[in-house]
Amino acid sequence: ASEPEGGLVAGLLGLPDRPALSLTLTGDGTLAAWTGRLAGGLGAGAEIDLGLSVSAAAEGTRVAVDGTAAVERLVPDTVGPLLGPSVGLGLSALVASDGGVEVERLVAEAAAGTLDGTARIDPAGWVVAADITATAPELGRFSGFAGTDLAGSATAKLTLQEAGRRAIVTVAGDPTAGTLALAGLRAELTASADAPLTDLPAAISWTLDAGVDTPALPDTDLVALVGRRLTLQAAGTADTRGDTARAERVTVTTDAGRLDAQATLSDGRKLVADGTVTVADLGRFSTLAGRPEPRRRGGLPHC
Repeated sequence: ASEPEGGLVAGLLGLPDRPALSLTLTGDGTLAAWTGRLAGGLGAGAEIDLGLSVSAAAEGTRVAVDGTAAVERLVPDTVGPLLGPSVGLGLSALVASDGGVEVERLVAEAAAGTLDGTARIDPAGWVVAADITATAPELGRFSGFAGTDLAGSATAKLTLQEAGRRAIVTVAGDPTAGTLALAGLRAELTASADAPLTDLPAAISWTLDAGVDTPALPDTDLVALVGRRLTLQAAGTADTRGDTARAERVTVTTDAGRLDAQATLSDGRKLVADGTVTVADLGRFSTLAGRPEPRRRGGLPHC
């Protein structure tokens, strides 16, 4: 495929200089065993170079794609540095005779990190299983996109189970946002429903289990006050059709005590909450009170 400068494709992509398009597909073989290459595009920052293969298998047809894509000129300025001058791509999939697809390998390697995983798509087109990991070794690359200074690293993993009715998202790392360092961050969010989550069912149940090393704050020794680590456990439901979400259990635990609460968000904006704070060691707060305090337990109900 080709177009001269000022062509329709370059115009639709919003390229100001409307460069010429040159895209070439070459290959050799039959439908049972074919290999080829798709290369070209709209010049530097808007081109691809992909090796392709199609082969017959007992279960269906196997398709593979490996190569690079340069798309910096096709994305917003805040996204371009995340992708870098070239993104490495890899895909291997088995297309079954009934239309289902087994993605055996999915890889993307960009300047900001990598993504790799597997997935299964049923004949109706729903994603019913997945295991995908995204790794960002240098979160600083996302500073422009996030609008604040970032640092550290993070890894996120998505697992889709039970025919797409259960999803587990885990996040781990040592990110820093501005002056707030979240060392030892670990979080796991689970969502489940009676129907595939990709179909956005009416009711979704969720749980959250997270922990982080107590962050340092200016002029306050937070570690001395609450201990070295904060943990959060929560569970609830979400009504996707009625803009209602319930946190039936929220527990924040530290060495100094714990918070037990519950909350309901209705109409997308009305929040009702109540909870209890239990202080295990009032002596930790002596410096805040300006005088020594004996060590004892105490509670502040329904705050």
